[in-house]
Amino acid sequence: MSTQTNKTSFSENSTNPDSIESNNSSVVSSDNSPDNESGTISNAQLAKIADSDALEQQQTAQAAKEDADRATQYANDKMDEAQNLNNEAQQITDNAANISDEQQKNDSLAKAETLRQQASDSKRKAIEAYQIAAQEQTDAKTKERQAELALKYSSKLDSVAKTRNNT
Repeated sequence: MSTQTNKTSFSENSTNPDSIESNNSSVVSSDNSPDNESGTISNAQLAKIADSDALEQQQTAQAAKEDADRATQYANDKMDEAQNLNNEAQQITDNAANISDEQQKNDSLAKAETLRQQASDSKRKAIEAYQIAAQEQTDAKTKERQAELALKYSSKLDSVAKTRNNT
């Protein structure tokens, strides 16, 4: 940063306007734009901030989409698990019909019932996960739209900054 100093003062004993000295201080950053201490931001700085914000929003949207995809995959896995458990329970039940020993038959049917309960739990978790995934997909789409708007805003600011710098 460089500092320019101009001071305005009058000599106490002088009535001559030629005796006015000027000393005006302003802080200028290395890119010749005013420092934020003065409360002003150049168009280029504003465009840079908007670019950074748009990038951050894009990353947030991407992370939200990945979260939604993981939730959907989890739901799919739980639904597959439920289907596999139901298939296994059905196969055990079918095989139990051919078992002549009552104790073995009852043990097999009890195991099949346990598998059906596990399948029911997995299906319930899958349904809940699908609901969460749907909410996360909606959230991700909203964030993606916000990122697109931030990118358009950033682009317009950049265009304005370049136009003003060229004139």
